[in-house]
Amino acid sequence: MKHVEVGLDGARTGYVEIAGEGTPLVLLHGLGAASAPYYAATVASPALAGRHAFLVDLLGFGTSDRPTSFSYSLADQADAVARALAALGLSAVDLVAHSMSGGIAVSSLTAGPTSPGGWCSSSRAWNRRRVPAWTGSPRRSSSAAA
Repeated sequence: MKHVEVGLDGARTGYVEIAGEGTPLVLLHGLGAASAPYYAATVASPALAGRHAFLVDLLGFGTSDRPTSFSYSLADQADAVARALAALGLSAVDLVAHSMSGGIAVSSLTAGPTSPGGWCSSSRAWNRRRVPAWTGSPRRSSSAAA
């Protein structure tokens, strides 16, 4: 697990980077989760083999810091994600966001310099053994349902 400072009183966001090629895939977990255990089966799937990926934990979740001065609002979470993507030098990404992170993902793209290639907001019925059909298709939005 690695960490990147997001500039909020030195708070750090935890992430796992999986080496690979292509537009980086950024995966954001839903409420009460952490990205590495939640998306491990997804990034290990044959459809994503060799894909460069970042499994990012929101502030207050997983291995990320839990700053007491942070509001944990969706807008502040989006700003922290935008700062993390910028600090990692990610100027274009494909996003997968589960549950509450769907709104965070969309807001983070408008808050920072990163532009989306494609994005998917997975439903509550998301099956982690399936990979959304849009994978690798730029500029297309989809909702995965089992």
